[in-house]
Amino acid sequence: MFEQQSASMNKFFATAPNRRAGDRWHEHAGCAMSIDGFQAWLLDASEGGARARTRRNFEADQVVRIDLPWGKVVRADILECSEGVARLKFHFPVDQPL
Repeated sequence: MFEQQSASMNKFFATAPNRRAGDRWHEHAGCAMSIDGFQAWLLDASEGGARARTRRNFEADQVVRIDLPWGKVVRADILECSEGVARLKFHFPVDQPL
Protein backbone atom coordinates (compact mmCIF):
# COMPACT_ATOMS: atom_id res chain seq x y z
CA MET A 1 0.00 0.00 0.00
CA PHE A 2 2.81 2.42 0.86
CA GLU A 3 4.36 1.90 -2.58
CA GLN A 4 1.06 2.82 -4.25
CA GLN A 5 0.72 6.01 -2.19
CA SER A 6 4.34 6.90 -2.79
CA ALA A 7 4.01 6.37 -6.54
CA SER A 8 0.86 8.49 -6.71
CA MET A 9 2.53 11.28 -4.69
CA ASN A 10 5.58 11.22 -6.97
CA LYS A 11 3.26 11.53 -9.97
CA PHE A 12 1.49 14.48 -8.31
CA PHE A 13 4.74 16.32 -7.56
CA ALA A 14 6.09 15.62 -11.04
CA THR A 15 3.08 17.35 -12.60
CA ALA A 16 2.56 20.12 -10.01
CA PRO A 17 3.59 23.60 -11.21
CA ASN A 18 6.79 24.98 -9.72
CA ARG A 19 5.80 28.29 -8.17
CA ARG A 20 9.46 29.28 -7.88
CA ALA A 21 10.06 28.91 -11.61
CA GLY A 22 8.49 32.33 -12.20
CA ASP A 23 10.59 35.43 -12.61
CA ARG A 24 11.47 37.40 -9.50
CA TRP A 25 10.98 41.15 -9.78
CA HIS A 26 13.75 43.30 -8.31
CA GLU A 27 12.73 46.74 -9.64
CA HIS A 28 11.40 47.85 -6.24
CA ALA A 29 13.98 46.10 -4.07
CA GLY A 30 14.71 48.20 -1.00
CA CYS A 31 11.49 50.21 -1.31
CA ALA A 32 9.33 50.71 1.76
CA MET A 33 6.15 48.67 2.08
CA SER A 34 4.02 47.47 4.96
CA ILE A 35 2.92 44.16 6.42
CA ASP A 36 -0.21 44.58 8.55
CA GLY A 37 0.73 48.24 9.05
CA PHE A 38 4.30 47.50 10.16
CA GLN A 39 7.12 48.95 8.09
CA ALA A 40 9.04 46.53 5.87
CA TRP A 41 11.34 46.72 2.86
CA LEU A 42 10.78 44.68 -0.27
CA LEU A 43 13.59 42.30 -1.22
CA ASP A 44 11.94 40.79 -4.30
CA ALA A 45 8.51 39.81 -5.55
CA SER A 46 6.82 37.61 -8.12
CA GLU A 47 3.31 36.99 -9.32
CA GLY A 48 2.68 34.64 -6.40
CA GLY A 49 4.56 36.13 -3.49
CA ALA A 50 7.37 38.23 -2.09
CA ARG A 51 10.21 38.41 0.38
CA ALA A 52 10.57 41.39 2.66
CA ARG A 53 12.91 42.56 5.41
CA THR A 54 11.03 43.38 8.61
CA ARG A 55 11.86 44.19 12.22
CA ARG A 56 8.71 42.43 13.42
CA ASN A 57 8.38 38.67 13.74
CA PHE A 58 5.25 37.22 12.18
CA GLU A 59 3.88 33.74 12.79
CA ALA A 60 3.82 31.18 9.98
CA ASP A 61 0.34 30.78 8.45
CA GLN A 62 -0.69 34.24 9.65
CA VAL A 63 -2.88 36.09 7.13
CA VAL A 64 -1.69 39.68 6.62
CA ARG A 65 -2.44 42.79 4.57
CA ILE A 66 0.41 43.80 2.26
CA ASP A 67 0.81 47.35 0.92
CA LEU A 68 3.25 46.97 -1.98
CA PRO A 69 5.52 49.85 -3.07
CA TRP A 70 3.72 50.27 -6.42
CA GLY A 71 0.36 50.90 -4.74
CA LYS A 72 -1.15 47.41 -4.87
CA VAL A 73 -2.81 46.14 -1.68
CA VAL A 74 -3.15 42.37 -1.29
CA ARG A 75 -3.76 39.66 1.29
CA ALA A 76 -1.02 37.11 1.86
CA ASP A 77 -0.03 34.21 4.07
CA ILE A 78 3.23 34.33 6.00
CA LEU A 79 5.11 31.21 4.90
CA GLU A 80 7.94 31.84 7.34
CA CYS A 81 9.60 34.73 9.10
CA SER A 82 13.09 34.34 10.46
CA GLU A 83 16.17 36.49 10.90
CA GLY A 84 14.24 39.57 9.79
CA VAL A 85 13.04 38.14 6.45
CA ALA A 86 9.39 37.31 5.82
CA ARG A 87 8.36 35.03 2.96
CA LEU A 88 4.86 35.84 1.72
CA LYS A 89 2.42 33.96 -0.50
CA PHE A 90 -0.23 36.17 -2.11
CA HIS A 91 -3.83 34.94 -2.07
CA PHE A 92 -4.24 36.01 -5.71
CA PRO A 93 -1.67 36.63 -8.47
CA VAL A 94 -0.24 40.15 -8.64
CA ASP A 95 0.59 41.93 -11.89
CA GLN A 96 4.20 42.90 -12.46
CA PRO A 97 4.78 46.60 -11.74
CA LEU A 98 5.53 48.85 -14.69
